[in-house]
Amino acid sequence: WSFFAAFWFGQLYSNATALILLKISHLFSVFIPITWAHFVFEFIKKKEPFIGFYFSNYLLAIFFLLISQTSLFLLPLAPPIVGFKYFTNAGPLYHFFVILFYTLIPYAFYHLWITYRNSVGENRAQLRCLVLGTAFGFIAGGGTIIPIYRISLPQYGLVLMPLYPIFTGIALIRYGLFDVQEIADAFQREKMAVLGTMAASLNHEI
Repeated sequence: WSFFAAFWFGQLYSNATALILLKISHLFSVFIPITWAHFVFEFIKKKEPFIGFYFSNYLLAIFFLLISQTSLFLLPLAPPIVGFKYFTNAGPLYHFFVILFYTLIPYAFYHLWITYRNSVGENRAQLRCLVLGTAFGFIAGGGTIIPIYRISLPQYGLVLMPLYPIFTGIALIRYGLFDVQEIADAFQREKMAVLGTMAASLNHEI
């Protein structure tokens, strides 16, 4: 989403090209709420809120994906607002995506925050980076939805967007978001599997 949205936010293209870029970016944005919530719940080891939670939300994301290129989801770009010469113009079903976005992400963030408050030591430092990165990302990305409803919210929050991958990277590299030993063991298992396949093939040929 960020990659294609960055070109659109640059406002360097014609209205038609900008609309294409915006539609491409929404091929990915429709999965943001559920994939991020799924990651958070798996990371903090929380069971899905109810049976079928993941299934129903991924199914909903696929539905949004299928309609994302139609006028049901996005209309031709809106007139100038908050310094942009054109802005996102929501179709009738886009509003349901907005509701999902502003419901699912804060809900998952709340559980991440609770887990952070109850954590200690290295785990607390790791979660702090994820909390900060997510907060910056949500403020930056979530704020871009407000002007769609013709509310003149300045988009200065976009400058915070790079902080999301930075803080996530710190959590990953410095505080070990993933267990390095587990990654090494996975590579070792893969290597042994390949050697086993080669040995079986050579034995067959002999």
